[in-house]
Amino acid sequence: MAAARTVDFDGFERSLTDPEVEKAFSEWSSCMKAKGYSYPTLLAAMGSAEFSKGPISDHECALAQHDVECKKKVDLIGRWNKAESAIRRSLIKKNQVILDRFLDRQTAKAAAARKLLGTDD
Repeated sequence: MAAARTVDFDGFERSLTDPEVEKAFSEWSSCMKAKGYSYPTLLAAMGSAEFSKGPISDHECALAQHDVECKKKVDLIGRWNKAESAIRRSLIKKNQVILDRFLDRQTAKAAAARKLLGTDD
């Protein structure tokens, strides 16, 4: 369902350009830099090739610990979630009629499946 995918994907994409999220990423990046790591954003760190192969190294473990510390320090997850949730609520409201129809269809399909399986209540 295109409207549901739009809420999911567009919500995420738009959140990346939200000023509060950009500020949180910048603060996280500064915190990480103070610990000896240079990543412009959380996504850049997650996509780093150095973590894509081989066994988990002591360097990766240390970086992960610092990452969590910095996320907590700047409340990156909370701030990002707040921004993305607001964007998604707006997209849901904009697409409410289509999403309600989709929910009705999915509910009917699930009921039909339960009936076929003999598990309907």
